[in-house]
Amino acid sequence: MLYNALSQNEGRLNYQIAKAARMDSYDMRAIALLTTCFLPGTFVATFFSAGVFSFGGQNASQSTASNSMISKTPMTVYWAITIPLTIVVVSTWVLWSRMHRRRDHAADVEAGEESAVKIERAKTM
Repeated sequence: MLYNALSQNEGRLNYQIAKAARMDSYDMRAIALLTTCFLPGTFVATFFSAGVFSFGGQNASQSTASNSMISKTPMTVYWAITIPLTIVVVSTWVLWSRMHRRRDHAADVEAGEESAVKIERAKTM
């Protein structure tokens, strides 16, 4: 009787721990997605601020043929690079996440089937 009560209590505690771990997992995924969305824009802004590129207005005597970046405003170039790069990075993150979730699910199903087979073998012996 005491053993059953202790087992039930332990089962409830394990359920609460699993539920808390699942909520933490959701929170971590949200943080990862948010970070993934801002990462490409931060990278592009940092890259442009390194002084590698020269945009129009700095030296008006230069011809536009020598540097194709001069004809575009800095914000146009920033968004033209950042938006596609963000789409690629977020899509890669989503695909990677789905692939790992499917693989983990397949491993859980396989482990569950193996456990069921072991239990059936133990019952027959």
